[in-house]
Amino acid sequence: MNKQSRSRTKRPRRLRLFILLALVLGVTALGGWKLRNGSSTVAENGQTEPGLETAEAGEGTVSVRVDATAVAEPYLSRTLRAPNGSIVVSVAGEGEMVTAGAPLVRFDDTGLERQESLARIALREAELNLERVTDALKRAVRALSDRQELAAAGAISGDQVTAAQEQVTAADFALRSAELTAERARVTLDTAIQARADAVLRAPFDGTVLSVSVSAGDWVGQNATLLTFGDVSRLRFRAEVDEYDISRVEVGLPVTVRSDLLGERSLTATVEQVSPEAEMVNNISVFRVTVSSGSAGGALKPGMRADLSIQIAEDSGIVVPARAVSTVRTRSYVDVVNGDEIETRRVEIGAHDGVSVVVLSGLEAGELVKLPSRSGVLPAATASPAPTTAPTGTSIIPMSVPGGGGGGGGGGAR
Repeated sequence: MNKQSRSRTKRPRRLRLFILLALVLGVTALGGWKLRNGSSTVAENGQTEPGLETAEAGEGTVSVRVDATAVAEPYLSRTLRAPNGSIVVSVAGEGEMVTAGAPLVRFDDTGLERQESLARIALREAELNLERVTDALKRAVRALSDRQELAAAGAISGDQVTAAQEQVTAADFALRSAELTAERARVTLDTAIQARADAVLRAPFDGTVLSVSVSAGDWVGQNATLLTFGDVSRLRFRAEVDEYDISRVEVGLPVTVRSDLLGERSLTATVEQVSPEAEMVNNISVFRVTVSSGSAGGALKPGMRADLSIQIAEDSGIVVPARAVSTVRTRSYVDVVNGDEIETRRVEIGAHDGVSVVVLSGLEAGELVKLPSRSGVLPAATASPAPTTAPTGTSIIPMSVPGGGGGGGGGGAR
């Protein structure tokens, strides 16, 4: 009885050993891998690796942009101030559109007109005096010449010649003094004319009166603010860009301007100026970027806010996820899934926005590219038996085995 019992006990144990050995051999065959021409392959049953994530390359465009918020300003703006203390006679109305040279503000010029008239009289007197002393000099020169001839003939003494020479010198001095007086009179007249012209302030360019600070009849002091005038046919925006993005912003880059007030429309603008020095705003270094655009058709006015999108780069071509591309030094590569093989292929890339990248050459639309694990760790398999032989220097990719027990993640090549 004891022998029979022991023999019955051994048979089930041997049977279990044979079954376990068969399972191990079966698992080894199902999870096997190999290299073809140096390229990793999927399982021999033709199924893809568990956890292998791919993306199909397709045609598209990738834009890299820097976004900022700004306030609209007139493209040109001038604040007009009173050149002298005076009474305002007339002033243009707020919102009035005028052309370059048109009057904006007129001052009382009664006193200025009188000063101009007096300056004209003084200049005329100076000119008459200049004519008189000029003639006197000419007469003195002729008299000196005559006396020199008489002295040479012995008809007169040398003292008379000397006296004639002194008269010429005095006449010449009087002429130079008269010339200075006439020049002073001309300057005085020019000043009076300019002062009277300043009594009318004119538009420096085609534009619109944005605001008015005075009214007709008001007395204003020198340098007092009168009105603000600007060109709103175009707009200017001043945005703040932080130190991390400013290195990519350059003069001439295209900008898209959007606002809720524009609806579905947008304005096309251009970077006009980048400040060379940073400013501290809330303990953050920012740079001022000036952008100019065309007319908004009245929908966007000075003082309104808008969103700017500065286009740093834009390329069209074959687009793939950015994480599908690996870079070694200056070269870029993607893993292309071709049937049962994974081919590492060198590519040339273009614009990169951190999510997608444009492949300019080396990849065709419709090809599948392998994506690495987002966590950077290979996914764990339900069973990971080590192959009996594996080439040195290659990676072992864990294969999932239906019905197998839980296993650890795949390791690197030994």
